[in-house]
Amino acid sequence: MLLKYFLEIKARSILIVFCWITTLLTAYLNKEIVLFLCVLPTLPLFLDDSFYFIATNITDIFSTYLTLSYLIAFQLTIFFLFYQVLTFLSPALYQLEKNTFKKILYLSFVFWLISVQMLTSLVLPLTWSFFLSFQDTSKDVLNIFLETRINEYLTLYIFIYWIVVLVGQLFLSFFLLSILSIKN
Repeated sequence: MLLKYFLEIKARSILIVFCWITTLLTAYLNKEIVLFLCVLPTLPLFLDDSFYFIATNITDIFSTYLTLSYLIAFQLTIFFLFYQVLTFLSPALYQLEKNTFKKILYLSFVFWLISVQMLTSLVLPLTWSFFLSFQDTSKDVLNIFLETRINEYLTLYIFIYWIVVLVGQLFLSFFLLSILSIKN
């Protein structure tokens, strides 16, 4: 009987690894589009000036594409992992518990989407506006020009991404705790 569960866990683990590999390959094959979507929130800030990235190392662009592909593969595989755990445990749960876990998984996905939308529409443009404010070329004494490296931009993007997603998931947990306290 216990062997049956181990075989099911093994099969689900293989599915999760397969999901990660296919997501990674798909993200890497569409790497230019994904990078453009990461840069898109900052483009309206550079309507007057030319906007470009520099690469100072021969592997900067390749490592940027790989890092971005890993980020996407990891994020989407996490949701697939939670779905696999839910379907594995669902025969042992009551219907109320199943519905509760489904709602939590659904709300987590929705809050993740809201977090990503807030990142692209609000947080990244405000962050870039803040950093670009240091590049004041109106003074004749000393001009400072920002030439952003592609891997540094991606590092900043991923750092802000994790903060925004973490805040969104914490907001979800506070939201769920407030619902539980209202019911009790």
